Amino acid sequence: VRDEEAMIENCFDVDWRSGRLPQMLKTEDTRTEIYEYLKPLYLQVLLAFRVEGFSTLRSADDVAGINLLDFRNLMLRYGGEGRHKLMDGYHCKSSDCDCVFVAANVVDRNRRQDFTVMPHKALSRFQFLEAVVRMAFRRYLNLHGPPREASGAVHRQAVTTFMNNSLLGLDCLTLRQELHADLFTESSAQIVSQYSEILRSIFEHYRDLSKRPGVKRSKHLHWSAWQTLMQDAHIVDEKFGHRD
Repeated sequence: VRDEEAMIENCFDVDWRSGRLPQMLKTEDTRTEIYEYLKPLYLQVLLAFRVEGFSTLRSADDVAGINLLDFRNLMLRYGGEGRHKLMDGYHCKSSDCDCVFVAANVVDRNRRQDFTVMPHKALSRFQFLEAVVRMAFRRYLNLHGPPREASGAVHRQAVTTFMNNSLLGLDCLTLRQELHADLFTESSAQIVSQYSEILRSIFEHYRDLSKRPGVKRSKHLHWSAWQTLMQDAHIVDEKFGHRD
């Protein structure tokens, strides 16, 4: 499926409304600045979450999410550790990831009924968005004076610096764009058409592996079933893991 701009924008709007960013960002100016900056870049953030969150799924009953350890490692992997890095040891330490995780993982009591499916002790997608903004503020906002006195433009600059320095999700986006460039071609369409019956049989077989008793058959292939397919096809090995 091609990445449609309207679909990505809708995902961003849903996650923005679902989380606490509108309440956390105290002024309309700040909310507008952060909203307008992040919306065009949201596919990067979304893909970073998807790769990390789905890489740990092992069961059809699991819900995609990023736990504390994985969030800390993700920030270290993208932001780095040392002078001029995200974890510079002064403005931001690895322990700050833990504080950000805990803060972003909170769901207001009066809104819990709105979220029927949430990952256990892990960040959902909308919470990950909040965590990214919190990390940007923790590392870069205090470079421009007292955070409470900072303007919307200064808040935006903190998030901009974070995204520019960490390149969060850019590798995932680049890989996806390269895949789509190779996939959506006439020759690929001909190959899929030629083997459509075989592909359908494989899909139906692995789709039904994750079916639970008493539950209506899904139209989709669950992530755990996809992992099983990759293992059975001997695609996953020591050099090419589930994360790849």
